[in-house]
Amino acid sequence: MTKKEQMVIAGIRCLHKTINEHVAAWQSEFKNNDGVLKANYKIAMYTFRKVINQLYSKFENIKLKDSYINSFVDDLKDFNLIVSNRETKNFLVDPKKQRYLPGDDFIDNIYLTNLFLARLQEEYELTIQRMNLESDFDKIIKNVNYYSNFFEKEIVIK
Repeated sequence: MTKKEQMVIAGIRCLHKTINEHVAAWQSEFKNNDGVLKANYKIAMYTFRKVINQLYSKFENIKLKDSYINSFVDDLKDFNLIVSNRETKNFLVDPKKQRYLPGDDFIDNIYLTNLFLARLQEEYELTIQRMNLESDFDKIIKNVNYYSNFFEKEIVIK
């Protein structure tokens, strides 16, 4: 297994953690159905959680060096600065709007999810294609993009 394939798997593990933490934060909303999160956003959330859980289970028995996961997360700090300084919004959540979001963990998790996806998209796209994971990532990205609109439209303080 190549280093890039291991980095993609490290990214999948990071996505699995942040997505499942985010969904767990919404469990009372799902149980009480108090209407904060509309059905179309819930469907998007369930879809990207289902796909990432399937990807995770496909690779969970593969041993990775801790350094790969640590490297993936550490490099994200630099990547966040690069993305934040871009003039155009060319992926997922707009980082300039993100700084106005309240600091709740569930919002931080979805932003982190967006950063993980953006990094995988930009740096490992060919590896994802070679691993035949493109359709899975396309589903995740499509649904996370749609779901992220909830935060940009409903929660962002302007």
